[in-house]
Amino acid sequence: IFNRLVRKILCMMKEEERTILLLRDCEEIAYEELSRMLPRMADLLAAWLPIVYAGALSSGVGYTFQIIGQKGMNPTVASLILSLESVISVLAGWLLLHQALTARELAGCALVFAAIILVQLPGWHIRKGT
Repeated sequence: IFNRLVRKILCMMKEEERTILLLRDCEEIAYEELSRMLPRMADLLAAWLPIVYAGALSSGVGYTFQIIGQKGMNPTVASLILSLESVISVLAGWLLLHQALTARELAGCALVFAAIILVQLPGWHIRKGT
């Protein structure tokens, strides 16, 4: 009985050692992969202009103009117009970047555009209590 117990304990210890070694190997591989994927400071410094453009100009200036443009508008109309942002983005990509649009994407643009136009027409509002 004692011999069997000792063998089982030794087997369990060997399995634990193997598991620990396997985990250590996985940790080393993961560290190597992550360190390879992370950008280096030299790469970040070389790409400073696109980073500043994407961060400051396209977001900061764009949202500032959006706030200035919305300032005196009716909030409902402003939200409806801003709902067209995705439609305008898709159409600009098609027009300027020559991206191909599927029938599903074109139908989605048409559906969003039609919904926004219909909501603004008189008589299309849902009245409460009717």
